[in-house]
Amino acid sequence: MVRISVIVPVYKVEKYIKRCVDSILNQTYMDYEIILIDDGSPDSSGTLCDNYAEKNSNIKVIHKINGGLSSARNAGLDAAKGEYVTFIDSDDVVSPYYLELLMSICNKHDAEIAVGNFARFSDKRDFPVWKEEGKKIQVLKKEELMERLVGLDDEVARFVSSCWKVYKRDLFNTIRFPEGRLFDMVISKGEYSYACFNAAYLSNMLGLMFYALYKGCIPRITVNEGKENCNQWEWYFLQPQDAVWGDVDTSDFKIVQCDKNNWYCPGFSDAFHINDTSFQFWNFMFMKFVILNKRTEQYFEQEWKGLPEGKKLAVLIRGTDYVALKPKGHPRQPNMEELLAEVDRKCSEKKYQYLYIATEEKRLFDLICDHYGENMVLANKRTYYDAYWSNGCQLIGEISFQRENEVFLRGIEYLSSLFIVSRCDGFVGSNCGGTLVALLLAHKHEDTVVINKGFY
Repeated sequence: MVRISVIVPVYKVEKYIKRCVDSILNQTYMDYEIILIDDGSPDSSGTLCDNYAEKNSNIKVIHKINGGLSSARNAGLDAAKGEYVTFIDSDDVVSPYYLELLMSICNKHDAEIAVGNFARFSDKRDFPVWKEEGKKIQVLKKEELMERLVGLDDEVARFVSSCWKVYKRDLFNTIRFPEGRLFDMVISKGEYSYACFNAAYLSNMLGLMFYALYKGCIPRITVNEGKENCNQWEWYFLQPQDAVWGDVDTSDFKIVQCDKNNWYCPGFSDAFHINDTSFQFWNFMFMKFVILNKRTEQYFEQEWKGLPEGKKLAVLIRGTDYVALKPKGHPRQPNMEELLAEVDRKCSEKKYQYLYIATEEKRLFDLICDHYGENMVLANKRTYYDAYWSNGCQLIGEISFQRENEVFLRGIEYLSSLFIVSRCDGFVGSNCGGTLVALLLAHKHEDTVVINKGFY
């Protein structure tokens, strides 16, 4: 009997399956089998699995009629011979030390479940290889584990997914992943009305998507659906259902209404802790479920390609209603002298060729131009808000430039600036909702400086 069975459900992943299986075959721990479950995949994924099985005696392939993720995992459990099992999604990659580290924990502590960690990666960012021998190992009683599963602490993300763990196979003797009718959770209410797209809306929706997944449902966002010029999600993004599950037939899904308008979600403090588990989890959620639709993606790419080539430092400056109203619980903003001092330091250290400025106020942009010269300073196409502040307007929601499709245009200009910030080589800025979104989007800045002035 092998020590551990690695169960990999496979469906429409011909682009990723090789990378996934190769990472499993590259393990430093050798006593394992791989079970690839071809869940009726219509592409070449099943054939690729068979090719691996022909060349590797420890790989078994099961071909079955499409039944969904739970059905595929259950088929893997039925075939598993290992004392332990682990589940790996076929578009994921595991560290070479994944099995070695988790099995060493099980052996040392006679554990029934060992929980690992995760990191987000993309085709444009190398996969991080960790061997975290120095990390503190936490041994939890079942009551403490249940608190993690239902609580809202920073490490909840590590416990609500079936992946990143090894389990004693005996735990599945009497239980299986639930099959049958799937649930489509409609998120129709947010914490606020959101007349305009902003970071608070995005953070709120991300939290409610997490809640839907936590409840075993596929989220669908309909906040402001039916209101004129206010359907923000589908203006800019794919529905999570389309982004992740593609053309899965949802006609038999049972529709349930989300019973919350807010839940655990990323917050301002996360911007100061980008290496912590909480931030990494929201980064994973963002990259998995917040997927640009084609129109938005084309707009952003055109904006990015319009910038000159060269090393860029993004500078985000939040003024306007933050400074005017000092809203309680929101981050205090640095003055321009403090901001420029950080930018000067980073430019000296890293020799940036350009500064990309993300701000709502033209006067702040002009101050940067005066300091560094217009040839070094960049911005994307957008309309600034200065005239409204000078006329006594205090809230961004009160502003209108009287353009056709005004709300859509303001949203895409705002998102585009954050997209460009995320693509730059470094970041310096004040803390705000836009900063948090830009960092969650980021491929990986070589430098990240978020100025911490506390909160109002």
